[in-house]
Amino acid sequence: IKREYYRRNFERFCERQLKISTPIPGQRLPLVLNDPQRILLAKITAQKKEKGYIRYCCCKSRQSTMSTFAQALCFHSTVLTQEFNSLLIANDDQTTADIFLMDGRFLTHLSEDIRPMTRLTNTKEIVFENPNKQKRLLDPGLGSRIVFQSATRITAGTGGTRHALHISELAKWPEDSVELLFSSLLPSLHMTPGTIGIKESTPYVNADGFRAMCEDASAGRGTDVWFFIPWFADSKNAVALSRGEQFKRTM
Repeated sequence: IKREYYRRNFERFCERQLKISTPIPGQRLPLVLNDPQRILLAKITAQKKEKGYIRYCCCKSRQSTMSTFAQALCFHSTVLTQEFNSLLIANDDQTTADIFLMDGRFLTHLSEDIRPMTRLTNTKEIVFENPNKQKRLLDPGLGSRIVFQSATRITAGTGGTRHALHISELAKWPEDSVELLFSSLLPSLHMTPGTIGIKESTPYVNADGFRAMCEDASAGRGTDVWFFIPWFADSKNAVALSRGEQFKRTM
Protein backbone atom coordinates (compact mmCIF):
# COMPACT_ATOMS: atom_id res chain seq x y z
CA ILE A 1 0.00 0.00 0.00
CA LYS A 2 2.83 2.38 0.88
CA ARG A 3 4.65 1.73 -2.38
CA GLU A 4 1.45 2.31 -4.36
CA TYR A 5 0.77 5.55 -2.47
CA TYR A 6 4.22 6.88 -3.35
CA ARG A 7 3.89 5.67 -6.93
CA ARG A 8 0.86 7.92 -7.27
CA ASN A 9 2.28 10.89 -5.33
CA PHE A 10 5.70 12.05 -6.45
CA GLU A 11 5.80 15.15 -4.24
CA ARG A 12 5.10 13.21 -1.04
CA PHE A 13 7.72 10.64 -2.07
CA CYS A 14 10.30 13.43 -2.37
CA GLU A 15 9.40 15.00 0.97
CA ARG A 16 9.27 11.78 2.99
CA GLN A 17 11.82 9.54 1.29
CA LEU A 18 14.52 11.52 -0.53
CA LYS A 19 17.41 13.33 1.14
CA ILE A 20 19.67 15.94 -0.49
CA SER A 21 22.79 17.83 0.49
CA THR A 22 22.58 21.64 0.55
CA PRO A 23 24.97 24.60 0.06
CA ILE A 24 25.39 24.66 3.86
CA PRO A 25 28.23 22.31 4.96
CA GLY A 26 27.07 19.35 7.01
CA GLN A 27 23.39 19.81 6.16
CA ARG A 28 21.18 17.05 4.77
CA LEU A 29 17.49 17.78 4.23
CA PRO A 30 14.36 16.19 2.73
CA LEU A 31 13.72 17.09 -0.90
CA VAL A 32 10.90 19.61 -0.46
CA LEU A 33 9.93 20.98 -3.87
CA ASN A 34 10.37 24.72 -4.35
CA ASP A 35 7.93 26.96 -6.22
CA PRO A 36 9.41 26.49 -9.73
CA GLN A 37 9.56 22.72 -9.25
CA ARG A 38 5.90 22.64 -8.20
CA ILE A 39 4.91 24.67 -11.27
CA LEU A 40 6.80 22.25 -13.52
CA LEU A 41 5.30 19.26 -11.71
CA ALA A 42 1.79 20.62 -12.38
CA LYS A 43 2.65 21.01 -16.09
CA ILE A 44 4.01 17.50 -16.55
CA THR A 45 1.25 15.95 -14.41
CA ALA A 46 -1.29 17.47 -16.80
CA GLN A 47 0.75 16.22 -19.76
CA LYS A 48 0.91 12.71 -18.31
CA LYS A 49 -2.83 12.71 -17.69
CA GLU A 50 -3.47 13.70 -21.32
CA LYS A 51 -0.69 11.83 -23.14
CA GLY A 52 0.35 9.09 -20.72
CA TYR A 53 4.04 10.07 -20.85
CA ILE A 54 6.30 12.91 -19.70
CA ARG A 55 8.45 14.93 -22.11
CA TYR A 56 9.85 18.34 -21.21
CA CYS A 57 12.62 20.77 -22.12
CA CYS A 58 13.91 23.12 -19.42
CA CYS A 59 16.21 26.12 -19.71
CA LYS A 60 17.31 26.95 -16.18
CA SER A 61 19.46 29.26 -14.12
CA ARG A 62 22.47 27.90 -12.23
CA GLN A 63 21.85 26.19 -8.89
CA SER A 64 18.13 26.00 -9.62
CA THR A 65 17.97 22.31 -8.47
CA MET A 66 16.27 21.33 -11.73
CA SER A 67 18.79 18.51 -12.26
CA THR A 68 17.87 17.23 -8.81
CA PHE A 69 14.16 17.39 -9.69
CA ALA A 70 14.71 15.58 -13.01
CA GLN A 71 16.79 12.79 -11.48
CA ALA A 72 14.35 12.41 -8.59
CA LEU A 73 11.58 11.96 -11.16
CA CYS A 74 13.51 9.16 -12.88
CA PHE A 75 14.56 7.57 -9.57
CA HIS A 76 10.95 7.60 -8.35
CA SER A 77 9.71 5.55 -11.31
CA THR A 78 12.72 3.24 -11.31
CA VAL A 79 12.57 2.13 -7.66
CA LEU A 80 8.77 1.77 -7.65
CA THR A 81 8.26 0.00 -11.00
CA GLN A 82 9.27 -3.45 -12.21
CA GLU A 83 11.47 -3.72 -15.31
CA PHE A 84 12.01 0.05 -15.59
CA ASN A 85 15.28 1.19 -17.17
CA SER A 86 16.56 4.75 -16.73
CA LEU A 87 19.49 6.44 -18.42
CA LEU A 88 21.23 9.60 -17.24
CA ILE A 89 23.63 11.32 -19.61
CA ALA A 90 25.42 14.48 -18.45
CA ASN A 91 27.88 16.70 -20.27
CA ASP A 92 31.08 15.38 -18.65
CA ASP A 93 32.42 12.71 -16.31
CA GLN A 94 32.38 14.91 -13.20
CA THR A 95 28.73 15.96 -13.60
CA THR A 96 27.79 12.33 -14.26
CA ALA A 97 29.60 11.26 -11.07
CA ASP A 98 27.85 13.99 -9.06
CA ILE A 99 24.43 12.79 -10.18
CA PHE A 100 25.38 9.18 -9.39
CA LEU A 101 26.23 10.28 -5.83
CA MET A 102 22.84 12.02 -5.62
CA ASP A 103 21.08 8.78 -6.55
CA GLY A 104 23.22 6.86 -4.08
CA ARG A 105 22.07 9.24 -1.34
CA PHE A 106 18.46 8.79 -2.43
CA LEU A 107 18.81 5.01 -2.18
CA THR A 108 20.64 5.01 1.15
CA HIS A 109 17.92 6.98 2.92
CA LEU A 110 14.87 5.15 1.52
CA SER A 111 12.73 3.47 4.15
CA GLU A 112 13.59 -0.21 4.49
CA ASP A 113 10.04 -1.27 3.68
CA ILE A 114 10.18 0.26 0.20
CA ARG A 115 13.92 0.04 -0.58
CA PRO A 116 14.39 -2.47 -3.43
CA MET A 117 17.02 -5.20 -3.35
CA THR A 118 20.23 -4.07 -5.03
CA ARG A 119 22.53 -6.46 -6.87
CA LEU A 120 25.02 -3.97 -8.27
CA THR A 121 26.08 -0.42 -7.45
CA ASN A 122 28.94 1.40 -9.15
CA THR A 123 29.55 4.68 -10.95
CA LYS A 124 28.11 3.24 -14.18
CA GLU A 125 24.86 1.69 -12.97
CA ILE A 126 22.61 0.67 -10.12
CA VAL A 127 20.81 -2.66 -10.67
CA PHE A 128 17.75 -3.46 -8.57
CA GLU A 129 17.71 -7.25 -8.44
CA ASN A 130 18.11 -9.97 -5.82
CA PRO A 131 21.84 -10.13 -4.99
CA ASN A 132 21.52 -13.84 -4.12
CA LYS A 133 22.03 -15.78 -7.35
CA GLN A 134 20.44 -18.95 -5.96
CA LYS A 135 17.28 -17.17 -4.79
CA ARG A 136 16.96 -14.88 -7.81
CA LEU A 137 14.85 -17.33 -9.82
CA LEU A 138 12.14 -17.43 -7.13
CA ASP A 139 12.49 -13.81 -5.99
CA PRO A 140 14.14 -11.78 -8.77
CA GLY A 141 13.49 -8.33 -7.33
CA LEU A 142 12.43 -5.34 -9.41
CA GLY A 143 14.57 -6.04 -12.43
CA SER A 144 15.04 -2.28 -12.90
CA ARG A 145 18.20 -0.23 -13.31
CA ILE A 146 19.67 3.26 -13.59
CA VAL A 147 22.60 3.74 -15.98
CA PHE A 148 24.96 6.73 -15.76
CA GLN A 149 26.95 7.85 -18.80
CA SER A 150 28.77 10.90 -20.09
CA ALA A 151 28.11 12.68 -23.38
CA THR A 152 31.80 12.21 -24.15
CA ARG A 153 30.85 8.63 -25.06
CA ILE A 154 29.80 9.08 -28.64
CA THR A 155 27.55 5.99 -28.69
CA ALA A 156 25.95 6.56 -25.28
CA GLY A 157 22.55 4.96 -25.00
CA THR A 158 22.97 2.49 -27.84
CA GLY A 159 21.90 -1.08 -27.36
CA GLY A 160 18.87 -0.97 -25.09
CA THR A 161 15.33 0.23 -24.62
CA ARG A 162 14.90 3.02 -22.06
CA HIS A 163 11.84 4.00 -20.09
CA ALA A 164 13.35 7.21 -18.68
CA LEU A 165 15.97 9.41 -20.29
CA HIS A 166 17.48 12.38 -18.45
CA ILE A 167 19.74 14.53 -20.62
CA SER A 168 21.55 16.98 -18.35
CA GLU A 169 23.41 20.20 -19.25
CA LEU A 170 22.71 19.67 -22.93
CA ALA A 171 24.02 23.11 -23.90
CA LYS A 172 27.50 22.03 -22.74
CA TRP A 173 27.58 18.84 -24.78
CA PRO A 174 30.17 18.72 -27.59
CA GLU A 175 28.24 20.43 -30.37
CA ASP A 176 29.58 18.14 -33.10
CA SER A 177 28.33 15.12 -31.10
CA VAL A 178 24.75 16.26 -30.43
CA GLU A 179 23.26 14.98 -33.69
CA LEU A 180 24.97 11.59 -33.46
CA LEU A 181 24.14 11.20 -29.78
CA PHE A 182 20.48 11.93 -30.45
CA SER A 183 20.33 9.52 -33.34
CA SER A 184 21.41 6.91 -30.80
CA LEU A 185 19.40 8.12 -27.81
CA LEU A 186 15.95 9.06 -29.03
CA PRO A 187 15.15 5.73 -30.71
CA SER A 188 15.75 4.02 -27.35
CA LEU A 189 12.82 5.90 -25.75
CA HIS A 190 9.39 4.99 -27.11
CA MET A 191 6.33 7.25 -26.93
CA THR A 192 4.49 4.89 -24.60
CA PRO A 193 2.60 5.49 -21.32
CA GLY A 194 4.79 5.74 -18.24
CA THR A 195 7.95 6.84 -20.06
CA ILE A 196 9.92 9.98 -19.18
CA GLY A 197 12.07 12.16 -21.44
CA ILE A 198 13.90 15.17 -20.01
CA LYS A 199 16.20 17.72 -21.61
CA GLU A 200 17.55 20.38 -19.21
CA SER A 201 20.44 22.81 -19.21
CA THR A 202 21.75 26.19 -18.24
CA PRO A 203 22.42 28.42 -21.28
CA TYR A 204 25.89 28.24 -22.80
CA VAL A 205 27.68 29.86 -25.73
CA ASN A 206 27.46 28.24 -29.18
CA ALA A 207 24.79 25.75 -28.02
CA ASP A 208 22.81 25.90 -31.26
CA GLY A 209 21.33 22.43 -30.84
CA PHE A 210 19.89 23.13 -27.39
CA ARG A 211 18.67 26.56 -28.51
CA ALA A 212 16.76 24.99 -31.40
CA MET A 213 15.14 22.48 -29.02
CA CYS A 214 14.13 25.29 -26.66
CA GLU A 215 12.62 27.31 -29.51
CA ASP A 216 10.67 24.30 -30.77
CA ALA A 217 9.35 23.51 -27.29
CA SER A 218 8.41 27.13 -26.51
CA ALA A 219 6.58 27.38 -29.86
CA GLY A 220 4.63 24.18 -29.19
CA ARG A 221 6.39 22.18 -31.88
CA GLY A 222 7.00 18.54 -31.02
CA THR A 223 6.14 16.72 -27.79
CA ASP A 224 8.11 18.63 -25.15
CA VAL A 225 6.51 20.82 -22.50
CA TRP A 226 8.52 24.05 -22.32
CA PHE A 227 9.77 25.41 -18.99
CA PHE A 228 12.05 28.38 -18.28
CA ILE A 229 13.33 29.19 -14.80
CA PRO A 230 15.20 32.48 -14.22
CA TRP A 231 17.25 32.94 -11.06
CA PHE A 232 14.65 35.19 -9.43
CA ALA A 233 11.89 32.55 -9.70
CA ASP A 234 13.15 30.82 -6.56
CA SER A 235 12.39 32.62 -3.30
CA LYS A 236 15.66 31.43 -1.76
CA ASN A 237 17.46 33.94 -3.99
CA ALA A 238 15.67 36.86 -2.31
CA VAL A 239 17.48 39.05 0.22
CA ALA A 240 15.54 41.10 2.76
CA LEU A 241 16.15 44.85 2.85
CA SER A 242 17.65 46.30 6.01
CA ARG A 243 15.43 48.49 8.19
CA GLY A 244 14.95 51.79 6.36
CA GLU A 245 16.78 50.60 3.24
CA GLN A 246 15.29 51.61 -0.10
CA PHE A 247 16.10 50.94 -3.72
CA LYS A 248 17.82 53.82 -5.46
CA ARG A 249 16.67 54.66 -8.95
CA THR A 250 19.47 55.00 -11.48
CA MET A 251 17.43 56.86 -14.09
